Amino acid sequence: MIGLLEENSRALHNGKTKRGEELIAETQQLLREVLELPAVVRASLVDQLLVSLDRPDPEIDAVWRKEVEARIDAYEAGRIETVSMEEVPAKHLTR
Repeated sequence: MIGLLEENSRALHNGKTKRGEELIAETQQLLREVLELPAVVRASLVDQLLVSLDRPDPEIDAVWRKEVEARIDAYEAGRIETVSMEEVPAKHLTR
């Protein structure tokens, strides 16, 4: 796991500057320390990290808004039908 982290850190920081090398070392040390924490604490940390990455993106929001409106319009015009919650897993498991 640390090898992959080091590889990603090198790609991100180019590993060419003193600070880049420091960040790699600090990141590896942080990972070693985090891996020693109880599972519940690590899970909470992962959750917090993921939340920190989930930032609104107006461009993506606009694309989804347009898609949702198109789907609603298609449904209301009778061009598509709804599928029950029970049908969804069966439909996708048979593919």
